Amino acid sequence: MTGLSVGIPNMLASFFLIESFNHFKASVAFPIYSSGTILLINVGGILIFKEKTKKKDIIAIMLIIVAILLMNIEF
Repeated sequence: MTGLSVGIPNMLASFFLIESFNHFKASVAFPIYSSGTILLINVGGILIFKEKTKKKDIIAIMLIIVAILLMNIEF
């Protein structure tokens, strides 16, 4: 049961990352995937586990959001 609960999300994460290459360049998809994962884990920790955030944590979360937005701007 533990293998299924860990394996299926990992398999789906890889599947969706590979599918994203059809829509984005790899130089954009990988950083968004990495920083987006960190962002979701932080927000989940705050909302679900009621983690206390310090000023530097909030600044880091805001920088991740800005970085994701800047990566998606096309020139």
